[in-house]
Amino acid sequence: MKEIKNIARVLLNNEAKSSLNKMMELLKAENKFIKVNPSKLVSWILQSYAERYFSKEKEQIVKDHFNSKEYLKHVTQRISSEDDLEAILKVALDKVRKATHKGFKGKKQNVAPSQQ
Repeated sequence: MKEIKNIARVLLNNEAKSSLNKMMELLKAENKFIKVNPSKLVSWILQSYAERYFSKEKEQIVKDHFNSKEYLKHVTQRISSEDDLEAILKVALDKVRKATHKGFKGKKQNVAPSQQ
């Protein structure tokens, strides 16, 4: 048996798992002589995506996964007594506001009641 090195396990959400199952069913139904399992298919998809789309989508991925709490914590830790606190916090809050109004399909956004 061939030994696999550098194994990485990834958990899929329900929607991704359903998509993977549909792709596997379609591939096997339309191609009787295909030899692929879910792990190989996910590996192929990731490699293909990395080569074709990742650099184009990277900015959107960052926006969709922006961690405003960690960002604000970082900003506040860097403030010194000589800094213009109001200006720094204004810039930080503007960045957080822009990030919280991102639109990722299928992902429910947490919006405060006052912003709805």
